[in-house]
Amino acid sequence: MKQNEQYTYQLLLTEKQAKILSHACEFYARIRMGQFNEIIHDCLDIRLNTDDYCSRRDCAESVLLAARTFIYPELHGLGHSYGIGKFYDADMAFDVYQVIRAEFGDPRGTFSYHQLPIFRRIPDGGKEPMEETT
Repeated sequence: MKQNEQYTYQLLLTEKQAKILSHACEFYARIRMGQFNEIIHDCLDIRLNTDDYCSRRDCAESVLLAARTFIYPELHGLGHSYGIGKFYDADMAFDVYQVIRAEFGDPRGTFSYHQLPIFRRIPDGGKEPMEETT
């Protein structure tokens, strides 16, 4: 196998699975870019009473900011992150998120430094034949 050889993979996902994949790709990309506050937004249960929620959020924010300082010492403050273009894997994950998000009607446009992946719906419950590989 050549070192630079690339393969194309085709996944068959339900709508629910595609939405979970999209969210996971966005989450990974944002964490990789240094947006550790996304952990709080995704994981802290908003059903807690207000006082408990706020104290948990503030504690988590403090701990995550300290952890981010060790991992990415050049980032300072809550609003700072690398954004798109710093890490290839984060860019690719964000591209997958954008494409699936757009497929489900999100009106925001897509942007990529790289070629956006293809996402298409398959009728008849995913019964489209797949290409043979050798």
